[in-house]
Amino acid sequence: MSPAKFKLSLLPTLQGKTFLVTGGNTGIGYATTLILAAKGARVYISARSLTKANLAISKILALHPEGDLHSLILDHTSLSSVVSAAQKFSSNGKKLHGLIMNAGILAVPYEIKKDDFESQMQVKYLGH
Repeated sequence: MSPAKFKLSLLPTLQGKTFLVTGGNTGIGYATTLILAAKGARVYISARSLTKANLAISKILALHPEGDLHSLILDHTSLSSVVSAAQKFSSNGKKLHGLIMNAGILAVPYEIKKDDFESQMQVKYLGH
């Protein structure tokens, strides 16, 4: 038996829907953003760096020029950055239909962040 193949055409249109993908500039987050854009969704890519978010947007727009993509600066290691990003998103007046909580860190040394939480706890849980 051969493995199942993913078919983008089987997914419904996401026209008029808004998604936020944390860590949407690389890896699984990027792949998710690419699919959402291909299906017509408005997608906000959060990343720690505006340059990295905009680079991902440029790459996706090269494949899907009709994409409705936006960057959102969000550093999960800073709770003030999380609050700022939430306020910025809320001010756009768009309803959020889906949140892909992809941002994370792995196998980093134990570290207490400036908000007094361990880095993995803050990035993976509190920052989302």
